[in-house]
Amino acid sequence: MSHSSSNDISRVESMGDKKSDHEQSADPSMLKTGDQVKAGDSKKSKEEKKEEFRPALPPEPLATWRKVLKDVWIGESKNIKVELCETILTNIFIVSNNLFEDILLLHKICPDYSTQKMSTLAGFVMQYFAQWLNKCDRSELYERYLTRQLQMEALETAVVKHTTHLRTIADIYKLKVKEMMTPACNAVKRLLELKNYRDAINCAAVFDLQEEIPIEQIVVPCLLQNGYLAIEAYLKDRRDLQIELVRFFDNFVGMDNAKMRERVRCLHESGLLPMSQMKMQSKTLEKLVAKLISIYGLRGDEAAPNLARCRQEGSLRYVVSKHFIEGTMSEESYTDYVSHALKDDQHLQHYFVKHLYRIGEIDDAVRWVVHCKMNTNIPHSVRAIMDQTRIQSAEEKISRLRERRKDMVDVNLFDGHPVIMVDTIMSLRRLIGVFETASIIGIDTEWKPMFLSTVEQVALLQVSTRSCSYLVDVIKLEEEIGEEEWMEFFKALFCTESSMKLGFDFANDMRVLRASFPFLESMQPDMKNVICIMKLATSLISENSASLDLPVDEAHGSASNENTADELPSDEQQLHFKLADLYYRLLGERLDKREQIGNWAVRPLRREQMKYAAMDAYCLIRIYDRMKVRATEEFGMNWQTHLEMSDVIQVKPKQPKKGKKKATRVDDNELQQMMERVNAAVDESTANGQRPSDVKVIVDSMMFGLGKHLRRCGIDTILAETRDSLVECAKRERERYILTSGKAYNELLRNRALCASNRILCVPAVQTMNAIEQIEYVLKYFHIKLHKEDI
Repeated sequence: MSHSSSNDISRVESMGDKKSDHEQSADPSMLKTGDQVKAGDSKKSKEEKKEEFRPALPPEPLATWRKVLKDVWIGESKNIKVELCETILTNIFIVSNNLFEDILLLHKICPDYSTQKMSTLAGFVMQYFAQWLNKCDRSELYERYLTRQLQMEALETAVVKHTTHLRTIADIYKLKVKEMMTPACNAVKRLLELKNYRDAINCAAVFDLQEEIPIEQIVVPCLLQNGYLAIEAYLKDRRDLQIELVRFFDNFVGMDNAKMRERVRCLHESGLLPMSQMKMQSKTLEKLVAKLISIYGLRGDEAAPNLARCRQEGSLRYVVSKHFIEGTMSEESYTDYVSHALKDDQHLQHYFVKHLYRIGEIDDAVRWVVHCKMNTNIPHSVRAIMDQTRIQSAEEKISRLRERRKDMVDVNLFDGHPVIMVDTIMSLRRLIGVFETASIIGIDTEWKPMFLSTVEQVALLQVSTRSCSYLVDVIKLEEEIGEEEWMEFFKALFCTESSMKLGFDFANDMRVLRASFPFLESMQPDMKNVICIMKLATSLISENSASLDLPVDEAHGSASNENTADELPSDEQQLHFKLADLYYRLLGERLDKREQIGNWAVRPLRREQMKYAAMDAYCLIRIYDRMKVRATEEFGMNWQTHLEMSDVIQVKPKQPKKGKKKATRVDDNELQQMMERVNAAVDESTANGQRPSDVKVIVDSMMFGLGKHLRRCGIDTILAETRDSLVECAKRERERYILTSGKAYNELLRNRALCASNRILCVPAVQTMNAIEQIEYVLKYFHIKLHKEDI
């Protein structure tokens, strides 16, 4: 301990008998009032005014205590200051004449009293006081010092600036008693009037006032201000309130913006909602409801029926697009999916048949009317076109498809490689024995369709060895076996040293497996030799891009970008490939993906489904073998090093935290140099150059920075606030190109309104290109020639 610090403690001890009789009535936070300001104050200097309105100094010995603690807290290292402050506070506790009042005042006059952090001097004073009280006889101290007036002052002190230390103060000053509930409730209401929802919800949680205030008045606005942590404590173990919150937001799901605004206005005018508008798009609301369901572990169909309905309708629209527009979903797979979704749901039957009619698939609309035996629920537009010929044709098609569906006993992926269903506890135990001798295992999963569950859940687990593929029927086995048997199975699969386990995007598969089998979270550290093929391929390419020979168009994820491949350096190209891409490049064969979007919850599985599921796991073994040959024999790479980089369970060293990325500015000099490069590229190209005014674009919301720079270059650019507004604009202005990036590109390609369009450009993300390179990429793509007057 330093000499100065010892002197400070001595000064504290010596101040014990210097307290004046009137100091307890002083308010150390009080400012001088406006009545004290004289008429001539406007002529005073700035320093004189600051001095006049400076907060009054606290009385002694509080002023000395504050100074000593402040000097130590600011001037010493973390470990030393904690030890010294504990010693100083202990001495203060001993010499104080009114302990509870003095510590409350000391807390208020700490220089960081207003700071909303636990690790402040003000917070330390209260936390150490609580610890000290726990070590001594509190009853005598409470009888001697604690009064109702002091409790009221403590409550006010704990909420007037923020509520970070409220729980500690409530414990010290015994605020959670019946007599203090009304003042606490009034404090919450004052915070709500100030629209300080986060502190209001903290205060209500401390005093268990959940029953006193409607969630629309406190939880909803706090959630819209991103106060998730505060809400988590408020709703903990309150399933009734959790469901009520989910249902509140679910009531808005499916509404258009106009209806949503009107409903919020009505709630506001009736006094049920403190805000007059709720700036949320329909997709954002759906994600919020889904997130709340996941956090609280609620059943989606019970807590959020509107979200479940929207998901069901969306999934049906999606399979219609896959089957009729893209042609990537087989007739049998489409039929399985839809028939299971429409079963016993008259609302969904009516919606789906009407949707088919609206998009021109009239015969299929009639087919589903017949299949579902719809009588009174048929849309008027469909009823009008139903005749005997169409009905008979629909019946024949239904009969033909039913004949094709048979329970397949003997299914082979190819000659000598059987596909075996594992749907009993005995067959599951036999499969565990297979793992003991297998040297390499391919693993994949198929999920339940979203209309059956608002969260992703495993329906089928595929496990392939070199000689056989096994389809583990999770849906059927869930009815027969418990967690103990599942743990034994997964331990044998994942936790053995003897076998190499392969998955394509293994992190994604593990995420869904953990949702169905939560115990896998604790098992994960014990998993061994679990290799992600996607990470392995990326690792090989990072060392030598020729090792896998993925073409440029696949690296960009779009054939529409092919004409830019020669104009960009290879290190600027963004790697993006799917399992089918990799399999084709390495083995020269196409994977049949027509069963991919099928309903994997229907039993029995069709022969085509079984073969598709088995191939997704078995192809990983073939890919692995071919990559190993290319890497070691053709390119001389260190295979073991790349395997270690691709082990999904391997503990990675902690990376230092990166600071916040500053916004990139493009100065005139950089712009001039870029303009010269672009013009040179256009002059060398065989294509005719365009002027900036010849090109119109709409930019996705994630790329506003790029959009503003393109405007600077003279290009007609619209910045789309939301995905819906982007699509609507693109439909209205068909000459306008769409600029997007990453997953959004694939989502826009799937959009039925844009799927036949060649106007969507995938721009490499900011992680691979800086701002000036993105601008250059777009200008080269459109062969734009810039002049100084364009900028």
